[in-house]
Amino acid sequence: MSKSLKKTLLQRMMIVGLALVVYGVFFSSPSAASPLTDINMGGLVWGDRNGDGLANDGTGSGLVNVVINVYADNGDQMFQPNTSDKLVTTTRTASDGRYQVALPDGLAYWFDVDESTLTAGLQWVAGADSRSEPALVIASGKETGDINFGYSPRGSVWGTVFYDYDLDGQHGLGEPGAQGVEICLYRDRGVIGQLGPEDGFLSCTFSDEQGNYLFGSLLYGDYLIVETPRLGVGNSTFNLIAAFLDPWLVQGTDVPDIGDVLLASMSGKLYIDVDGDGRHDSDENMGISGVSLQAKNITSGALYAVQSDGEGLFSFDNLMPGVYSLEAPDVSSSLVRSGPGDVTLTLGFDDHQSGYDFGYVAPTSVSLVSFVAERVGKNVQLRWATGSEQNQEGFVIQRATGLGKPFVTISPLIVAANQPEGAVYEWSDTSASAGTQYWYKLQSMPDGELFGPISINGASGFKTFLPTLQR
Repeated sequence: MSKSLKKTLLQRMMIVGLALVVYGVFFSSPSAASPLTDINMGGLVWGDRNGDGLANDGTGSGLVNVVINVYADNGDQMFQPNTSDKLVTTTRTASDGRYQVALPDGLAYWFDVDESTLTAGLQWVAGADSRSEPALVIASGKETGDINFGYSPRGSVWGTVFYDYDLDGQHGLGEPGAQGVEICLYRDRGVIGQLGPEDGFLSCTFSDEQGNYLFGSLLYGDYLIVETPRLGVGNSTFNLIAAFLDPWLVQGTDVPDIGDVLLASMSGKLYIDVDGDGRHDSDENMGISGVSLQAKNITSGALYAVQSDGEGLFSFDNLMPGVYSLEAPDVSSSLVRSGPGDVTLTLGFDDHQSGYDFGYVAPTSVSLVSFVAERVGKNVQLRWATGSEQNQEGFVIQRATGLGKPFVTISPLIVAANQPEGAVYEWSDTSASAGTQYWYKLQSMPDGELFGPISINGASGFKTFLPTLQR
């Protein structure tokens, strides 16, 4: 073999050898690599007294003898215990609730608390110091001691909404629960017992057939229970209740019952009393608007005020049941009441009363004492007496053949005496027919004030009108 050929073969063998060395360095199998360094990893399992997820509950809060299982993640960062993710080790918490395990560095592990080893009723709590459970942690070259898990029990608050028929604020016999009432729960974080913007809304529920409601799975702390207002419903108790819950001591808290009251109303009309008789006749339709009326709950002293609308109608709504006084004032010097201006009435549970009408007339300088109709043959003799007169022109007589029929003026002006002490007048209806019943009104002039009506039957007899108000 020539020297040049030997040299070439030697060079090639050196290149192959170097390649094998490089391959061994970069592509050697894991089994041939140096073993990974172990690193300490651990944390605290504690009883979170106030359920805030912060490990600041002090000495004695650690949970003892709790099992933590550690699994090696297969690289997909999905917890699949005992299948894709293999159990590496198991440990237990010490007397202070802490635990620690030594694990190969550079790998990802799942730390899973065996909740069957916890005290019954404890549940994981989310928070800044409480890792999600199970927790995925990557060993990254330094010890890890904050793989913490907080646990707390849960409790409930419950109560009842009822119809308080006797308004005493107590849930007594015969007072059923109110079904379908919305009740909402807030975490009371601001001023205790007051609902404000800083209080955290949690959830709402509805009362059942017995009026009962319940909020469960609640952590330690202060809460507000609030009844959602409903149209036409009031309360005999507070509809906002403050509740404190400590599930470490009790499983739940029964809060005071909420008394509901179906509210009442009263309504009526202010009208022009055309005939001045104090009764709201079917043809007296003209209302008086803009008049202030006042109602008072005699028991509680609460005052209410409304104004009559464009048709003279008024309504006091959403009133607690009870005894009320209702007062309608004189409108002005030009309109005064034709009847009593105040009424006392009793409103019951869900009681809506109407027909409280108040008539008004224009005041006059005539005080009528009597108005009499008497049959004389076929004629009707009309007599009236005044108690006082001032600045009057006189009187005219109006007649109708029925209350529902129009009144027509049938007399000329009967001149007034204008005596301060009053006078007596008489006029005969000679156009009356025998056997016909008539209705009569007396109208003073020029103010147009009407008195009556009075009626006379078709045969004989008389009818007297005795006014009790001076107009």
